[in-house]
Amino acid sequence: MRDALALRQRLVGLAGVPALALAFGCGSADGGAKAEGDKAARKAEGKDGKGERKGRLAELRKQREEKRAAMKAEAADRAAANVDGDDGGAAAPTPDSAGHGHTATAPVPPGTPAQYLPIPGDPPFVDGYNPEEETCPSGNWCGTKALAQALVPKGDTTPEVMQCPSRITGAHEPSPIEGAAYEGLSSKRQMQGSFNEGRTKRWRAEGKDDACCYHWFEYCSGRPLLDGGESIVAQPRNGALWLDAEVEPIVEGLPHEARIALARAWLDDALREHASIASFARATMELMAHAAPPELVSACMQAGIEEVDHARRCLALASAYADRPIAPGPLPALPPRDQGLAQLAVETFLEGCVGETVAALVAERALAQATDEAVRGTLRVIVDDESRHAALAWRTVAWALGQGGVEVRHAMASMLEHPPVVEPGDEPPSGAAVRQALRAHGRLDAVALAQTVSDAWHDIVAPMLANLLGRRVAGVAATSA
Repeated sequence: MRDALALRQRLVGLAGVPALALAFGCGSADGGAKAEGDKAARKAEGKDGKGERKGRLAELRKQREEKRAAMKAEAADRAAANVDGDDGGAAAPTPDSAGHGHTATAPVPPGTPAQYLPIPGDPPFVDGYNPEEETCPSGNWCGTKALAQALVPKGDTTPEVMQCPSRITGAHEPSPIEGAAYEGLSSKRQMQGSFNEGRTKRWRAEGKDDACCYHWFEYCSGRPLLDGGESIVAQPRNGALWLDAEVEPIVEGLPHEARIALARAWLDDALREHASIASFARATMELMAHAAPPELVSACMQAGIEEVDHARRCLALASAYADRPIAPGPLPALPPRDQGLAQLAVETFLEGCVGETVAALVAERALAQATDEAVRGTLRVIVDDESRHAALAWRTVAWALGQGGVEVRHAMASMLEHPPVVEPGDEPPSGAAVRQALRAHGRLDAVALAQTVSDAWHDIVAPMLANLLGRRVAGVAATSA
């Protein structure tokens, strides 16, 4: 997509890292030829925008199946070599009945019951769309069908699997997730879960005939505030203290269903933006612990200040759609993490280079279709700020590579081997008026969101990291360092 290439060029310019610019030739004839080559390749996937999107999604599905097949073969080899190698946790991955193999890499929430710890067969992604689960809390939960049905997204008509709901979510008011029956399941609003066939079969084989099992994660795009394995966000409460009075979307005439969906979506964004303020504050202290240069430290502090503005704007939008003032409650204060430079580089890449780049491209595409001026003003600010935040992350990674040598380089090279697997989730049923209202007020549909994440990785993040490391990826030539 042309907008993805334009964002890549913008990030390269903002980052000001020569190694990033070598392969892209900012302002050079070579850079223009590269952009035209990328454009031609994408045009070959379809005759128009719709055909291009379908072609890309088909390619992604094929890549996913190939990866699964490779994981299944590897798991079979490991199982044959170590049949009794059970250490009580997540050992070598083995395929479940669907051929999926996975060893959980996302943080496991503290206090997770033993029966819900990762086991061979747990899927790594929810609905195939979760490029950030490696840094987001995730886990497993099993309960009865009745318990699972209380968590089905409103309006969802996705067919059941093995007589169980195929999807669950934490976005319910009031939240039904409480008590021993839901032990092991996150009660956060941003929790999303998909049916886990392999684990369900295991529980039913043990006599729990009505078991329905799920693999879940807490969506934490942007720069999450993590406490061990838990993503920290404030709980919302009534109050106008954080509202931006200048952000007033036009809500008259909006369908009730659209207002509910918009309020929830913008509130989730607001709480994550609010948590990002603390995340950048902690990142500042972590940079100082590694004697980072003042330019990185000051830019990190400035990013946190900009997140205050983002949170206020998003809260104002959520409050307008909900027709009540909403503010964040208390947010726990977390100390800096004791980590090496390699881990700092990896977390910066995942939270900043990936998360902030995705956020910028999502906001840019949402802006292109939005018509409400209050929403457009907010999205314009987010596009500009998140672009700078992503560029800051690239500068930080480049600095860490220069300081950390082989260890940091090896850690960053491993990031190229695990691209996000992207596939659109199902859209809840709604009329044309509701869909149009969501677009007009800055929300991408599931297909567009999944495609945006894919474009951010393939057209921006992976080529930039490859060039920074002097490697090749996905047909993009990287200049040797």
